[in-house]
Amino acid sequence: MRPDSFASDNHSLSSPPEPVVTSEERLRILLESVQDYAIYLLDTDGCIVSWNSGAEKIKGYTAQEVLGKHFSMFYPPDDRRCWGNTSRCSIRPTTSPRVRPRPS
Repeated sequence: MRPDSFASDNHSLSSPPEPVVTSEERLRILLESVQDYAIYLLDTDGCIVSWNSGAEKIKGYTAQEVLGKHFSMFYPPDDRRCWGNTSRCSIRPTTSPRVRPRPS
């Protein structure tokens, strides 16, 4: 075997580049993985704009059922009357949320 035959190996010894993950993507992954706490985001009008799997497990609603609705849906009608107009929610999910089926 010639000594320079080892130098002709075409395989790279460096590892492949790591995929770029933004801080927003890291946060999304973290929030989706939390199942022991209900974490959801409201806009300035009180409308639900994000919903994690923990919220689904604890509150019993899927993301499709709550996204775009006012947070007052979690309270009895008598309590809601004193809040005035809660129908200002116009946000609808633009992408299909990843939702796990509720256990039976």
